[in-house]
Amino acid sequence: MNVSQHVNPLVKGDAEANRADAVMIRIASQMAISVARTMSDLCGDPITITAEPTGIIAFEEWRSDRSLWEASYQFGAKLAMVVAVNDGLADAMVERRFGGTSQTIERTPFRACRATAQLAGQFSDSVASAITQMFPSIGRAEILPAIAVQQFARASDRIATIALWVTSGAISGKIDIAFAPERVARLRDDGVAKVTSSWAIDLRDSVLAARLPVRVVLARPELSISTLSRLAVGDVVPIAKPALVPMLAGALRLATGTIDDRDGHVAIRIEHMESSI
Repeated sequence: MNVSQHVNPLVKGDAEANRADAVMIRIASQMAISVARTMSDLCGDPITITAEPTGIIAFEEWRSDRSLWEASYQFGAKLAMVVAVNDGLADAMVERRFGGTSQTIERTPFRACRATAQLAGQFSDSVASAITQMFPSIGRAEILPAIAVQQFARASDRIATIALWVTSGAISGKIDIAFAPERVARLRDDGVAKVTSSWAIDLRDSVLAARLPVRVVLARPELSISTLSRLAVGDVVPIAKPALVPMLAGALRLATGTIDDRDGHVAIRIEHMESSI
């Protein structure tokens, strides 16, 4: 199973696109993985699924060139989604699995044989499952009646889209997903809030609790190379105590101070701060 991701930039300068961009990429990647798992048992050949956030377009344009099996899902009040499975893809998978049962006399949107509809439904459900796994707070996916697809948006409304390109041997096809951009932005906001309230705080506390080796350089005598070359055990090297000594963490010079005494131990009294962590 091969799941890849090629991202086309969303429309630059579009506020809706900018809000939806990052979360759309994450959702596309998770959807590709989820669909690949669903399809892996049905194919004898390796599967390649490419997830592609394709941009924000008018709903009418998105619907205009499709003759598909479509399903509409609702996740609480935060997200509505339409999944459109290319019926050629579903038929080819049925042919591979069952042999001949996908042949229908009439080929129209929302009408397919039982096996095709069941298989396309599995693909759509796996897409919805990826959403609920990424955002548990929105609740489980509720599949809506077929008529809800037509009521998903007005013709002129702009929608955010994802395409999953599927190939397996001679089989190829596409699964299209559509969202309302402002609802995608809400998902992103929920994720940011969760990170701010828990994960980021835990990370900050862990970082602040980490212990760094800090050293104080009491003296740095300078000796000639000839003196250094003759050093031997027992030699006494005179040093002068400087007025100020540096305190360092790694290569970072934090402060300078004077040598002091605290509870019978040598200490440093900070006189000047030079940098901070």
